[in-house]
Amino acid sequence: MNELELKYGCNPNQKPARIFMRDGSDLPLTVLNGKPGYINFLDALNAWQLVRELKEATGLPAAASFKHVSPAGAAVGNPLRDVERQMYFVEEGADLSPIACAYIRARGADRLCSYGDWAALSDVCDAATARYLKYEVSDGIIAPGYTDEALAILKTKRKGGYNVVQIDPDYVPDELDAIPANASAAGMIYSFYGRLSVASMDAQALKAGDLPPTFYCYGTEDPFYSQFEAQYDLMQEVGVTTKRIVLQDWPHGFGGDGGWVEDYARWLEQVFSLD
Repeated sequence: MNELELKYGCNPNQKPARIFMRDGSDLPLTVLNGKPGYINFLDALNAWQLVRELKEATGLPAAASFKHVSPAGAAVGNPLRDVERQMYFVEEGADLSPIACAYIRARGADRLCSYGDWAALSDVCDAATARYLKYEVSDGIIAPGYTDEALAILKTKRKGGYNVVQIDPDYVPDELDAIPANASAAGMIYSFYGRLSVASMDAQALKAGDLPPTFYCYGTEDPFYSQFEAQYDLMQEVGVTTKRIVLQDWPHGFGGDGGWVEDYARWLEQVFSLD
């Protein structure tokens, strides 16, 4: 299969998005359960690259908890001490595998931000990991494989609609994903429904952050409009490469509407070409 229609685009009110291989080859992944959306796959594919590289670097099973295209936590599969089992709400007496410990640690790094996360595993998902996930609020999981028992457990989540994605562990991303972090760009696009953000105004922290080129897009009727304006000006003052699109009379939560997507794509290409 070389194309997959998704549940919807950025927001539920938009037409379905799709993923495909530009060269016409088969997709390196399979949806085993559920119907993921666009943001789900951004989380899944970014999280998968993180855990794959983490395992390559450490030689240990690795896991990540992603939310809104950002890692809420990442960890390797070191055994849990008794106090950590209590901290991470592990069932008493539960038999934990290394990959289960990795995900429990990753989610436990910030349980608040991990609420409704996307889980990623470097190794095959086993029953121990699935049993822990069963009682956590999560949107989906990506892994190179699943045991029969684990898959059966995961299919019971969210009234049978839990998203389960299997990825080819031998898949190698294209050249764009190989660009180093210092050439990457952060798109600060305030378009996702329910995603309220407060911009930092700490000039010293912004200077010390070695921030990548940053793209802003927001509407004049957004409740945070004045904060976005102020932070954009401050980012320029501290020397961060920036670009913005301000949508007149648009509110918060405009999704892919407003014509900003094409401009953002062109800007990204310019940024990446500078490396």
